[in-house]
Amino acid sequence: MYKLLLAALTASAMMVATVAEAKTLGVVALLANDALNIAVIGGATEAAKAAGWDVKVTDTQASADQANAAMNSFAAQKVDAIFVLAFASSSIGSGLAAARDAGIPVATWGGEIVPGIVVTTSGRQVGDDSVKFLTDKVGDKANVLAMTFHPGKLCIDRGVAFDEGVKAKSDVKVDYSEVAAPGQVQF
Repeated sequence: MYKLLLAALTASAMMVATVAEAKTLGVVALLANDALNIAVIGGATEAAKAAGWDVKVTDTQASADQANAAMNSFAAQKVDAIFVLAFASSSIGSGLAAARDAGIPVATWGGEIVPGIVVTTSGRQVGDDSVKFLTDKVGDKANVLAMTFHPGKLCIDRGVAFDEGVKAKSDVKVDYSEVAAPGQVQF
């Protein structure tokens, strides 16, 4: 992740005119209090600071509307690059449009490549590796509780890998429980 973000920052630095003041990375966090998001934000901050950049983080509390608002705000602030954590690219259209109109490159952790996104990662491989590890450990017969979270693109990709991986094991029974994030509407 560190190398990926450093490459994205370097690429965006070449695309943006050089100025005397520090460049700024705007981070659009899915959940700023989630352990994995904390680690990714920390890695992004470390990479940005190593390159001489400042960092601004917005916690969207898993809301695509808040992600779009954060991206629009970062575009208005004229940050030099935006890093979006775990939102499907299809859910951040207005934010991408604002960034594109402002000439700001966007990197994502788990989104898809669409116009305006210069680099991304995939949660699918993590899901494939995780379900293989699980099925190797539990064997051919087990009861599994899958705690799912569908607002995050990475979670969706991992969930698809999980579903496909356990489907091949006819004696692995799965119960699903959807986890609600803080700030998410609970029914």
